[in-house]
Amino acid sequence: MPKRRSSIFCQNTLTTIASFDGPFSCGSLRKKLQSECSLLDGLSLEQARMATYYRIKKLINIGWIEVKSGTHGPKQLYIVTEKFRGSLLSESSKLNSTIPSNDKVAQELRSRLKEYEYEMHALQGESEEYERLYRSYPDNKDQYLPIFEETIDKRWKLAGRIRAIENMLKNKAYKNNY
Repeated sequence: MPKRRSSIFCQNTLTTIASFDGPFSCGSLRKKLQSECSLLDGLSLEQARMATYYRIKKLINIGWIEVKSGTHGPKQLYIVTEKFRGSLLSESSKLNSTIPSNDKVAQELRSRLKEYEYEMHALQGESEEYERLYRSYPDNKDQYLPIFEETIDKRWKLAGRIRAIENMLKNKAYKNNY
């Protein structure tokens, strides 16, 4: 049973990290995990910190995230790598392969999921560009800040849609395997 809890926690950690718009801290990841799922429930604050930090260290060791240069100590920030982004897409395709291809509902869900993933990549690029604009031209912040915030809102909604479809596909795969 602990292995199942661990794999769920790891998956929740990955999807939560994917929802960040840029660098994140251990504390922000822990807070988001606590608000979005119940896996840290029942743990003391120190235990939740340790569990989150342990996951971050594992992801650093496999090269999925790295420490943002210039940050250290309690204010240390982390960023995702290309390996992380690629792994999310491969996990999605692995999930798709466990469901029979003749299932019409599954095909529609896969198609929608692929469409949402492309849209998510576009929104990621757009939000990153707004961040670059802010760093390059901070005096013009008022012009693009509302658009940036709208982009972030769209990404959150899209992440929820992706998560819902992935859950439906997982549920369908589980039913087809048993």
